[in-house]
Amino acid sequence: MSEKKYDSFFLILLVLFTLIRVGGLDQPIFDDETNYIQSVNDPGPYNTIKPFRIHAHPPLGGWAYYFIGTSLGQEVWIYRLVPLLFWLINVILVYSIVSIEYSKRAALFSSLLMGLSYYSALMSMQIEADSNILVT
Repeated sequence: MSEKKYDSFFLILLVLFTLIRVGGLDQPIFDDETNYIQSVNDPGPYNTIKPFRIHAHPPLGGWAYYFIGTSLGQEVWIYRLVPLLFWLINVILVYSIVSIEYSKRAALFSSLLMGLSYYSALMSMQIEADSNILVT
């Protein structure tokens, strides 16, 4: 198969897996997701989580949730959009790096595995500091 066909298949898979995940953007939040959203927006009297200094986590998650939440609004689907965007970045980086180091075929297979993986799908929809931002 030619190199361009692999890129075309990758784009088709990327769009397909993204559309599957977009359907879950408006699912209700549960358990720790509620705590995290509240603490990012309102640190409370104990300042347990601040958007620019999140304890026990690198700051990228807090920054992303804080800036997107304050600029686009505080809806559930907006907060679920953050890990989805990081999932897209991760899949594109995996495809790019594997295609450089190995082959386009291996890159397509690795992105297919990443798209079909249960944990990757879960983390691309979970509102958490260490969802798809850190894990994959």
